[in-house]
Amino acid sequence: MPRILWPCILAVVASCDSGPQPPAVLQQTELKARILVETADPVDPASVLFTLHKAGQVTWKGCLQTSGEMVRRTGGEGSINTKPILLEVDPDASFSVVRDALAVLTGSPQCVNYSFLVDSRSGPGTVVLPLQAAKGMGYHVYDRDKEVHVGKYPDGQQLEIVVSPGKGGEINVREINYVVPGTIAFPSSEAGASWKEKTAWKGDHLPFGNWTKDMLRTFLSRADVVERLPYIHFKVTNEEIVSDVVRCLAVMRTLNVPIVPSIPTRP
Repeated sequence: MPRILWPCILAVVASCDSGPQPPAVLQQTELKARILVETADPVDPASVLFTLHKAGQVTWKGCLQTSGEMVRRTGGEGSINTKPILLEVDPDASFSVVRDALAVLTGSPQCVNYSFLVDSRSGPGTVVLPLQAAKGMGYHVYDRDKEVHVGKYPDGQQLEIVVSPGKGGEINVREINYVVPGTIAFPSSEAGASWKEKTAWKGDHLPFGNWTKDMLRTFLSRADVVERLPYIHFKVTNEEIVSDVVRCLAVMRTLNVPIVPSIPTRP
């Protein structure tokens, strides 16, 4: 009777049941706490991971990074760079640490593909940070490595829902406008105030303030809203806590409408 090699058989069965291994990039993480969201996208194994600390330092595999080193990690200078950049950020940090990292990475390396590392019920994942590019007519937004154009026609008005992140990731709906995307107003001037009054949407909607995901989803599904090609104008001030911004963004990404981010540049 042939001898049965039980340890080998058990090893094969165990390896079959272990499932896919997590991306190796997750072994480079440094922070103990991670932002928790309901749903997240998978981690791209090809991502370059940077850790953004509360005090503003940026590290890679535990090593402090200069601006030049960050640029070299992403592939250097050149045309539009779609290499996935994964940001591990201290949940309690000010969003200004993200702004400062973007100032470096959107400069000479021209990186456009950003995600936040988060935790969800299914384990580690990502929340994509759309990036607005200055290209003229309307809004040009990079969502991962894809470019989305909001406002393709000079006179094409669309419904703009202006949202800011609230405490705990709440959806703070501040304005609803019917405008040509990308139009610049000057609210501090008399003409700007008149323009804002003219462009404010006159249709029915709930009072401005904190809306739940279901409230916003219901509004976006209305026929009179759908026909006006709605998009979310996501405005941050850089004074928010990172976790609030990411949680709000994670919820809005489940609504399947374009998100145009406005992130003030570094002063």
